[in-house]
Amino acid sequence: VRMTTVKQEGDLLSISNSSKTPASVAESERTKPHKDRPFCHHKGPCWLNTLVGGLRNFAAGVALKVLVTCLRALLARRFPGFPSTNLRDLLNHDNVRFGLFLGAWAAGYKGINCFLRKILEEENKLNAFVAGCLAGSSVLLLHKDGDRVPTSVYMFIRAVKVIADASLTRSWFPEILKRFKHYDVLLMSASAAQILYAYIQEQHTLPASYLKFLLGAGRKDQRIISAVAANGRRQPVDLVQLKSYLKDKKISGIDLTSQGQFQPTCNAMHPGHSCVQHWADFVFKHFYQYSIRLYLPLNVVSLLIFQRERLFKNPKDSLLHMLRACTYSSAFLAFYCGNAWLAQCLTRKWNFYNTWYMWAILGTASGSAVLFENKSRRMELALYCMSPALQSFYKTGVMKGRFPRIPYIESLLFCFASGVIMMAHQSNPKNLQPTFSKILKLLMGSD
Repeated sequence: VRMTTVKQEGDLLSISNSSKTPASVAESERTKPHKDRPFCHHKGPCWLNTLVGGLRNFAAGVALKVLVTCLRALLARRFPGFPSTNLRDLLNHDNVRFGLFLGAWAAGYKGINCFLRKILEEENKLNAFVAGCLAGSSVLLLHKDGDRVPTSVYMFIRAVKVIADASLTRSWFPEILKRFKHYDVLLMSASAAQILYAYIQEQHTLPASYLKFLLGAGRKDQRIISAVAANGRRQPVDLVQLKSYLKDKKISGIDLTSQGQFQPTCNAMHPGHSCVQHWADFVFKHFYQYSIRLYLPLNVVSLLIFQRERLFKNPKDSLLHMLRACTYSSAFLAFYCGNAWLAQCLTRKWNFYNTWYMWAILGTASGSAVLFENKSRRMELALYCMSPALQSFYKTGVMKGRFPRIPYIESLLFCFASGVIMMAHQSNPKNLQPTFSKILKLLMGSD
């Protein structure tokens, strides 16, 4: 009986081992702790993992910036002249610096994390947080007037979202706030309020590239924007500028001198139309003349690069999904801009255009347009818009003496954000957005 039992146990063990696939066996061997590094999960010695991670991410960072350069040339409709661009233009100073930053960030995190595991002889959240914070100093490799500030602010916003998502799962968090489902709309409205304020009143506080985009998407002449800004400050409108604008547009028969304080701006902005008629005409034209032309190339490139397998397996559904996403995004941008112009017209007529809550009205009117987007994209879009909004908010506060000017504040924000994100990446990746989590796995690999 004893021999029969032993034989049966041996048969069961052999069946269990045979059921393991070669991939699972290889993964188990790869992640098997080494006697010299019992808390590390990477293959090979720690110094080699650090070196390989740094070099790989340097190459990935440079390749990413080169790809962005090519996409910008394509979207700017300069692609026919792109082949004449030489290698020196693609591997410029900024692109190489971004690669150095990404490589140093990954290598620093890997090396410091392994070192802390070894000296503390344990793996915990604090190791990842400290390693991420110290590795975040690599952001100093980026130029302050280039990628450093937007990268730091965006990562800080990501870190705050990680903390907020983790808080939602805690028992002490109010249940009514857990049930609320429209934080994306609130965040978009708050960012829109600051962005629109800066766009009209303090354009120099916005990032240069984002301001250029806003001036194109707003579809209004700078002289009109200056008149709207003067109304907000309760200052006289420059009628000479408005007359020159009407002359350039070949619009005649508009009397700007016999109107009230705010009416000349409306008469010059939409001559012959009421504010509501102008809004409807603006949204319709914006959708077909600007938004579609902006989002269609972006969606086509995204489909070809990131969804090739899906396109080849099911081309009809893939194309329909792309066209649907393009339509939703175009409607969002058209109504975002159109609602802003309608709201400023109405608040001027209602005589509270220069009040603080006027910007809350403009932000809500524009930010609510994000409801046209799919639910899965709303928060990502709100986070993207929050980055220039926070930059403008801080610059405005410093300029008006409300905030102190803190040296290297963007670097400090990135270090904190890097610690929070790396801690979540190691111990609780479900608190990270799925696509962002996949990108971190590609960059950091096994740690």
